[in-house]
Amino acid sequence: MDRLSEIAIKRPERVPFVTQRIFTWTKVIHGWASFELASEGVAAYRTTVGDSTDVFRVLLVSILGVLNGEERQECSFDNEPGEIRLVLESSQPLLNIRIERHDEWGKGAGKVQWSARNIDARAFAADVLMSTVDLMEKAGVKHFQELWPAYPYPQAEVDQVKRVLAVS
Repeated sequence: MDRLSEIAIKRPERVPFVTQRIFTWTKVIHGWASFELASEGVAAYRTTVGDSTDVFRVLLVSILGVLNGEERQECSFDNEPGEIRLVLESSQPLLNIRIERHDEWGKGAGKVQWSARNIDARAFAADVLMSTVDLMEKAGVKHFQELWPAYPYPQAEVDQVKRVLAVS
């Protein structure tokens, strides 16, 4: 069995096998959050990022930028040592996604760790939204704050993404 099939089988039951998520928050522990990116024909990418940036809010704000017509958004995440940068390049309705690893925060060209082209921008936005909402539903507000104490749950951004996806 190939790696992509193994990952798809491990998906939550409420997400059918045929609609594999592109983005999933996989774990949150005190001060660290893990996510996975997967696309058909591209091996999955998993990483863990720290709470020196408000990763949930930063990603949702970038998603809003893409949905509102911005051509490029970048999210920088702490990945001690160094930085993980998620680059979203949009030519609506499609999105190119790239993960770069930078050895020093904000310096120089990064090494591409993962990329996927021609991803449906709305599907990616919906995956980020669903995964963020699922995380809160599973943890609850109080437990989420215990796991991610540096920042509050990004409810305003969640609501904004819901509105944009519902309207457009």
